[in-house]
Amino acid sequence: GGFFPILQTSGGEPSFIDAQLLIDGSANLSSSLVFGYRTFDLANQFWWGGYVAVDARNLNETNTYYQLGLGAELLASGWDAHINLYLPVGDTNRLNGAPRFQGNVLLLPVQAAMLGIDLGAGADLLSFDNGGGLRGGGDLYAYTADGVADAFGGRAELTLNPTPYLTTGLGIQSDSLFGTTVVFQVGVTLNPRSRPADTLSGSEMVLVRANEFVQRQSSIVLIEEQQAAINPATGSAYIFRHVDPGAGTATGNSAA
Repeated sequence: GGFFPILQTSGGEPSFIDAQLLIDGSANLSSSLVFGYRTFDLANQFWWGGYVAVDARNLNETNTYYQLGLGAELLASGWDAHINLYLPVGDTNRLNGAPRFQGNVLLLPVQAAMLGIDLGAGADLLSFDNGGGLRGGGDLYAYTADGVADAFGGRAELTLNPTPYLTTGLGIQSDSLFGTTVVFQVGVTLNPRSRPADTLSGSEMVLVRANEFVQRQSSIVLIEEQQAAINPATGSAYIFRHVDPGAGTATGNSAA
């Protein structure tokens, strides 16, 4: 990923682009482009800001999902807080496999991008002489999509920067829909802090935070569900009668 200031006022308030390219364990690509702005509260010694983001997640040649992101943040000396909103756009529900019959109902394997919100905070735990460090954080989140149960849960994460250029993260999250999962991430930063953290005073540490990445989940959350084919005229599921020429009407249990 990379952080790129694009405009800066005389008071030092930056506009910026935060760009990331992600590859998951199945070699699927995701990308994120964030346009943000931060302003410094001199009296309270913290940055506050907001952003607009565009995210994409590619699963194969035909299934690419998109979402808009909105959020606000507060960056203080050694800690921060944020709130993020994730809004899927475009074709958010797609077939992901072959339909099949269950009795007289046709089930469609649907993959859906979920609308979400999270609220969280983080803090610096350790700083290294080379400019790296250890950070801890946590979030509460909620996700929803048409035709599926809502997800309410939380996540905790440790982020280790062995050097300013390398980021590794280990997180655990648990919710009412996806259960408990463990996530490991590795990232490379193109333009890290120019000076080790231990050479900065408290006020300087706050100022250099203007060049940090936005804390958000850039990967679009997807859910896979078996949904009944619905008759748009009635709002009810289609009912199919399966006819066996030798035995008359029968129930179906095979793919459509």
